[in-house]
Amino acid sequence: MTVSHDELQTKRLEAVRAWMSFVEQGDRVEGLVRPEILRSWERSAPAVGIDVREAPLADESDTRSFWQGSPLQVAVERVEQELRRTAEDGDLVVAVTDAQTRILWTYGGRVMRRKAETVNFVAGGRWDDTSVGTNALDLATRNDAPSMVFSAEHYAEIVHNWVCWAAPVHDPVSGEQLGVIDLSTTWDRSHPIGLATARVMARLIEGALPTDRRTTLAGDVAPTEPGLTLTLLGTAQVWLDGQRLGRASSVAVRTEADALTVVI
Repeated sequence: MTVSHDELQTKRLEAVRAWMSFVEQGDRVEGLVRPEILRSWERSAPAVGIDVREAPLADESDTRSFWQGSPLQVAVERVEQELRRTAEDGDLVVAVTDAQTRILWTYGGRVMRRKAETVNFVAGGRWDDTSVGTNALDLATRNDAPSMVFSAEHYAEIVHNWVCWAAPVHDPVSGEQLGVIDLSTTWDRSHPIGLATARVMARLIEGALPTDRRTTLAGDVAPTEPGLTLTLLGTAQVWLDGQRLGRASSVAVRTEADALTVVI
């Protein structure tokens, strides 16, 4: 199902009116925007100005060292051809973030690449909503669910001409969120298939993660050998055949034959 330009224009005007009512009059605008958008506007308002011109940049060397050799980098390199083709065919900019919504990798079609660079939608850009306002990357990260943000649903005016779809990327072994993948283009190119495409791209990356090393949010490395593995240093964890059973809330070690007790 396609959406006509007139329908998109109407949707855009409604979003603009709700946004203006919120930022100019302080109205809560319940019913005019989705609840998750309103909650994000309320987080954004005290932290960033509506006239913010670009996302802040994280330290370049820290971003590069985090990305290089990481499981996400390995996975993205394995499916990079598909990601690039998606960006070029749809004139999208595609971004992959870490779990703190810091962009680690991007690729864009000709038009969107230039637009992205002007607002620091680039490696190192911090796209949490308290840094640059409401956006799909933040919502997908925060809610651990696919998210879309259209036009003036974004809090910052710099991306009012964008539509963004994002989906979380999970470690298939531990289930923890590693980051998100985002697809962005101009609002007038919005299409119902956008969110489904983001989901497919997330699954593509998950399937390409290296099988001999799974990294969790806390930087833990999952054991790859079969059998029971207990980690007692730092935060206690229990792994069985490469699957994390949970974090141990109580660990007691005794000297009898039944020597180890772990309570999850």
